[in-house]
Amino acid sequence: MNRDETIPNTVLMVDDDPTVRLLAQGVLPGQGLMVEVAADGERGVVEFERLRPDIVLLDVDLPGMDGFETCRRIRALPGGADVPVVMITGMDDFESIERAYEAGATDFSSKPINWTLLAHRIRYIIRSSTILCQLKQSQARLAQAQRIARLGYWSWDPLSDAVDCSAEACVVLGLEAGTDPANLNELLSHVLPEQGEELRRALRRTAEEGGALDLECRLKAPTGKRRIVQFRVEARAPGERPDGSVTGTVQDVTKRHQAEAKIRRLAYYDTLTGLPNRALFNELLGRAIHAARRHGRHLSVLCIDLDNFKRINDGLGHSAGDALVKTVAKRLKESVRRADAVGRVASGVELARLGGDEFTVLITDLDKPEDAGRVARRILGEVSRPLTLEGREVSMTASIGIATFPGDGDSVEELLKNADTAMYHVKKRGKNAYQFYSETMNAKALYRLTLETELRKAVENDEFEVHFQPLVDVRGGRVVAAEALLRWHSPTLGQVSPAEFIPAAEESSLILPIGHWVLRAACTQALAWQRPGAAPVRVCVNLSSLQLESPDLVERVRDTLQETGLDPSLLELEITETTMMRDVEHNIGTLLELRKLGITFSVDDFGTGYSSLSYLKRLPIDTVKIDRSFVRGLEQQQEDDTAIVSAIIALGHSMGLHIVAEGVETVGQLEFLARAGCDRVQGYLLGRPMPASAFTALLQEWRPARWAHLSSGTADTPAGRGAHGVDAGPTAF
Repeated sequence: MNRDETIPNTVLMVDDDPTVRLLAQGVLPGQGLMVEVAADGERGVVEFERLRPDIVLLDVDLPGMDGFETCRRIRALPGGADVPVVMITGMDDFESIERAYEAGATDFSSKPINWTLLAHRIRYIIRSSTILCQLKQSQARLAQAQRIARLGYWSWDPLSDAVDCSAEACVVLGLEAGTDPANLNELLSHVLPEQGEELRRALRRTAEEGGALDLECRLKAPTGKRRIVQFRVEARAPGERPDGSVTGTVQDVTKRHQAEAKIRRLAYYDTLTGLPNRALFNELLGRAIHAARRHGRHLSVLCIDLDNFKRINDGLGHSAGDALVKTVAKRLKESVRRADAVGRVASGVELARLGGDEFTVLITDLDKPEDAGRVARRILGEVSRPLTLEGREVSMTASIGIATFPGDGDSVEELLKNADTAMYHVKKRGKNAYQFYSETMNAKALYRLTLETELRKAVENDEFEVHFQPLVDVRGGRVVAAEALLRWHSPTLGQVSPAEFIPAAEESSLILPIGHWVLRAACTQALAWQRPGAAPVRVCVNLSSLQLESPDLVERVRDTLQETGLDPSLLELEITETTMMRDVEHNIGTLLELRKLGITFSVDDFGTGYSSLSYLKRLPIDTVKIDRSFVRGLEQQQEDDTAIVSAIIALGHSMGLHIVAEGVETVGQLEFLARAGCDRVQGYLLGRPMPASAFTALLQEWRPARWAHLSSGTADTPAGRGAHGVDAGPTAF
């Protein structure tokens, strides 16, 4: 910024001590500074916005909003990042000094205040700030000028070996205050011997040849504390030096090295486990690939992901999750042995935490890729040992994917991607195992990605269609309901099975807009089927687990019924048994709210999940649907299936529930269900899922005689082919 130097700089003094404010207003103007004051942080922020001062003097201990928060607030204001802020702290308040810098302070000053010195300091800080704003292109040189502040000066005459140094140089080099070293050896007496010799040779070479020298050395002070100092020397050629001496500076750079080490640790190591993070692991893997390529060796990358880790965080809290991650990291360190050739690319680095509950192991110098399986088995055994969290014994398993160089990839990105793909393959196959990568996995992953992309287009382009499958009343032989089933013909992929696209929709949360669309379409069609004098047909719509967990489900259903005009009693929502039991208390509350609208509920695929009718006592359920896997064995009179189906029907009726049998494909199955007292049946024998137009025709053609024809055992409709010859995929969604 450019300003008229005749205009005094403005200082904003924020301090709750009236004496300090009065002194600032009395002393600093005499030093060519204009002073404005504020008694607390809130007022200080207001005054900053009004004045746009050149510098802020900010007391740490302010009433209400303290100095640290006030500093942060000022930094967040427009232009606040460029104004110097000097925090006023107690003389020995090192913690406040550290916090001041973290809050964004430029500098600090201690109490009691030396006003004259402070005035000089203010002018210096303002001048530095002005230069920084005017010459941002010179930031590197300015930073260097600041780094060489408070340096020790020294000189050395190579002919006489005499040295001359400032008191600060003696302090920096670990010598006692007031020491007057007689020669170079005494000056460098605390430099570590091996580095001292290197420094002396470099100094003599510089003295003989001229030029510059920049060298860092380690010191061991008498207290035993080690420090790092930096020597910078510039020397003209011998004939150009009037006195023949070499001059230089020395600076203690220990804190800078510590800060750099801390930054490196934050940048390359995981703060929770102390393991290398993704950035460092990628570097190590890149070096390992280069070495393996040069020497014709194999290496493997193991991608390790804990199974069901979310349940720990949700059930016991994130602190328990962190404790689990630390325990697993310790076990991984113990299980990955040096004999596995792990970590040879960098001593001590054996594995990394990529984030969350995901770890990676690098195995180098393998004789054959299969050897990585030995390490994976040991890791699985170590991870699965029980541990105690929050006073509870917890068991944990892991899924491991393995990719090997060069067969599975020759780059960091490719190896990690393929190991990750193999790991997710393990997840889908049941978890708690390991799997080597194969090309077919990539093809499946690519197809899944394509499927999700096309699904999003399908939602936008309205590519879905609802088919309907009839439910027939066993006693009256009448079509009483239709189950709405989603179908998708993609312009790119063709006809896609619900068994493929429904899981993809659930994983990507696209099931929510798709489910709402199906609900609306089914209700609209159900209303169209209602004719004067005709028996009403209920429509059954499946709910996914994500829909059931959605907080706006009740509102969505209410709005759909109002917009379509369908009688709520003609809508039945189907929930699978497993979905129903995921969060019983929450689901009970949701169903009770939906029940108030007048709709009914059924449990789909009953018997494949918890298989306990006792749960149904607590749920507002009207209907139980027996899963097709039990119906399949009825015609052959398989003892287990007949017993299970008969028990479900009897117990369901005792609880006042309607019973529907799914997957009825033969007359023999139908006859058994009729004798057992099943209320309704659904399956290919009665009709496959079909478009709405075909279902409308079915309703018009359906006659009691047709039902008698089916139930008498004289039907010629073969299993696997339904009414009107309509083909459809498996029942889904």
